[in-house]
Amino acid sequence: MEKKKLFVLTGFLGAGKTSFLQHVLEAFSDKKLAVIQNEFGKIGIDGSILQRQGIPIKEINRGSIFCSCLQLSFVEALAELAKSDAEFLFVESSGLADPSNIMDILESVKLLAGDVYDFQGVICLIDGVHFPKQVKDTETVDRQLKHCDVAIINKIDLISGEQYKKVISLVREVNPHCLILHCENGRADLSFIRE
Repeated sequence: MEKKKLFVLTGFLGAGKTSFLQHVLEAFSDKKLAVIQNEFGKIGIDGSILQRQGIPIKEINRGSIFCSCLQLSFVEALAELAKSDAEFLFVESSGLADPSNIMDILESVKLLAGDVYDFQGVICLIDGVHFPKQVKDTETVDRQLKHCDVAIINKIDLISGEQYKKVISLVREVNPHCLILHCENGRADLSFIRE
């Protein structure tokens, strides 16, 4: 059985994670997808729309899925979705997520469901408008940006070229190795997912 490709989405509240995820779901309508959403009371993707499209969705609220308080719920959701026919699983984490322990979580999933996931990496959405102020929240930035494989600077239509360069420079200070993309309204180039 071919492994399911697993992507984790992070980013501050309002960075555009849900918009990006909706763009992915539209762009990959020819693929079998599944979603885990983890938000603090924020309006997520409409579950009824996803169910109509036949996309399995698990919602885990009241905390971060990477925190010990909800880790078991996250492992169980991953194990349950392992039984689905999804080719891709996208996990939209809360704005305060710390994805640095994802490999430990996947080891726990292996015990329950077998080696079913091919972890593709962490995608961090960045609000191009507010990031220069948000970067001062070093704990959250370090948690999310330092551990991401792809940083997507969103809302570039709302910032100057100078601010865009500043945001790239700030991203590079925290994570010198990640792929950096940019977009408007979460509609990023998704070729890195298809590879």
